[in-house]
Amino acid sequence: MIFAAAQQTAVADEFYREDLRIAMAAAEPGGLEAMLVRPSGGGRYPLALISHGSPRDEATRATMSPYGLHRQAIEFARRGFAALVVMRRGYGTSGGPYAESSGPCAHRDYLKSAVTSTGDLRAAIDAMKGRTDVSTEIMIAVGVSAGGLASVALTADPPAASRPRSALPAVADRAPMTTSATRTRWSAPSRHSARRRAFRWVDLRAE
Repeated sequence: MIFAAAQQTAVADEFYREDLRIAMAAAEPGGLEAMLVRPSGGGRYPLALISHGSPRDEATRATMSPYGLHRQAIEFARRGFAALVVMRRGYGTSGGPYAESSGPCAHRDYLKSAVTSTGDLRAAIDAMKGRTDVSTEIMIAVGVSAGGLASVALTADPPAASRPRSALPAVADRAPMTTSATRTRWSAPSRHSARRRAFRWVDLRAE
């Protein structure tokens, strides 16, 4: 127990964490629920925008929280990013109705759903532009499932004065992220293994 407490204190000293409410007209009055994690030192850190997935059970949406992706946020912060986990409309305590329906099974429109999701992501980016500890000029956008699709849609039509990158399993000039989910993704054999090995680790801070 003493070791665990000491370890938690060290993590707290290494990183700065802030709970946020992001203003968005369609999500008023409460705005979007979000969590920011960055290194504790001063300066501006490139943004890593992390977007959650969508559960099959719609009743689960209200129970979701940015802290469900806290471990992933810590790993990006460990590599020098300001990691922002934002809950889109209809998830967690974010305001506004759920807006990501892709339609009936026989007529799915995933593109429409993805474009709708980018509105929430853009609101999060706009909120970061006024901060002195976050840079959106060079940023990355990553996500899980529906959040991954939203991230790809965002980079297809990037915000002004930003150069978002997406669809990379991680970004660093050091070793890959070591979360169990990442280890599983990179070690599991599949027909896409060769394509995964073609990814290279990059450091956007050096560009």
